Amino acid sequence: MLESILIVDDIPENLSLLHESLDQAGYQVLVATNGFTAIEIAHRSQPDMILLDGSMPEIDGFETCIQLKASPMTEHIPVIFMTGLTETEHIVKGFQVGGVDYVTKPLNIDEVQARVKTHLLQARLMHQQKQMLDATGCAILSMNMDGEIIWQTPVVQGLLTQHGIDIAHFRKSINHWLKALFQQSYQEEMLHGQYGHGH
Repeated sequence: MLESILIVDDIPENLSLLHESLDQAGYQVLVATNGFTAIEIAHRSQPDMILLDGSMPEIDGFETCIQLKASPMTEHIPVIFMTGLTETEHIVKGFQVGGVDYVTKPLNIDEVQARVKTHLLQARLMHQQKQMLDATGCAILSMNMDGEIIWQTPVVQGLLTQHGIDIAHFRKSINHWLKALFQQSYQEEMLHGQYGHGH
């Protein structure tokens, strides 16, 4: 089955160049010229990857990515930002909103294809690992530093529901526990550092 890539850019020349090269590389190519259409297509077609222009009118690439990552249907799709904005803050912003990588304009097609290939492979491996973990019947969950569940096996959901656990309260408790853990670890490091310098 062909892997599909959604290209989102408001400049026809960029779309044309990418469409042709990715099509020749054997990918199924989908196209959107603005963020709203991109979100709609992503939900409907479930592409394997999204190449997203950072600066677009109305809704820019960063806001588009935030909305994609906020939806359970599209949060798993890897997003590579395309941007002419090489300033550090824009690159950082791309990662902060959930992008996995970025390429700068003018686009180097060989570089774009290499990055696409790498991230598609990583996404495929991640998906396979999740499927294997789901199949084990173990209760495993993954959280970010804020205590938000970013992935869980079906068993976890079943246990939380079965025991009538309030998800918001559960997250808050985990968040407090994580913060205390990091604080303790930091204090121990500082203490160790002080004594280390004393000898």
